Amino acid sequence: MVRCSECGFLAARNIDTRNLDEVEEEFRRNGNPPTEIIAGKEIGYYRHKRYPICFVQKHNLLDSFKRISGEESTRFLTVIGEERQCELFIDWHQGYTPKEHQEMIDRERRDKFEADIRNSNKRWHIAEIILIIFLTGLFTLLGAFISRGGN
Repeated sequence: MVRCSECGFLAARNIDTRNLDEVEEEFRRNGNPPTEIIAGKEIGYYRHKRYPICFVQKHNLLDSFKRISGEESTRFLTVIGEERQCELFIDWHQGYTPKEHQEMIDRERRDKFEADIRNSNKRWHIAEIILIIFLTGLFTLLGAFISRGGN
């Protein structure tokens, strides 16, 4: 069992850009999205919607969020703190967006696929060498047999 609060695919919708952004550590801890800072002063404008989103859409966190009553930050923390069965879970690496977490998985899969191909090619190359040695020996024996006149 895993928690969304520890997952790299936990996202929040950026109000301005509409992108799915990383849920920062403080947001994961207190349930409040970071506020906007303009000219060095923090203002009460939140950059993100106040509900959690699963980047890979394994769980509908918005529905869970809507079913809970109470303050938004408490609802947020309740939803991301629930234990879930999720085979798509990836450990959260601070500073990486959900998209970058997906790219990490894709890169690992590609690297494994390429390693499997290299290993397969090595096995095929070894089989080719063995076949060449065998055929060379066979043709050498056949040539020797023919040069003796077949006797």
